[in-house]
Amino acid sequence: MSAGHYRLDNLCAIVDRNYLQIDGNTEEVMTLDPYADKWRAFNWNVLQINGHKLDEVIEAYNQAEQMKGRPTVIIARTVKGKGVPFMENQAGWHGKAPKRDELEEALKHLTVL
Repeated sequence: MSAGHYRLDNLCAIVDRNYLQIDGNTEEVMTLDPYADKWRAFNWNVLQINGHKLDEVIEAYNQAEQMKGRPTVIIARTVKGKGVPFMENQAGWHGKAPKRDELEEALKHLTVL
């Protein structure tokens, strides 16, 4: 609330919006939507992106840098565990470290840029 009130345009937050929390889907546990509107209500500039696309992340930061008079929040829509089939979109992996064999299997599915 304070950031929008004081027009902190040098502030940029990024939120990982993957719709999961430790207890399951956020919309089933405690509805967050309309999420972007909540930020707007506190005078934030809201940008929504695909958090898996680096070009969108970079462009959003560029837009945030140009914003004057309001802080910016970047809502990055993502899929928890993306790219690892047994982890993808599974709330159970929230805060859980993989075992050695799970780690080795996960690494086989990931590519390095």
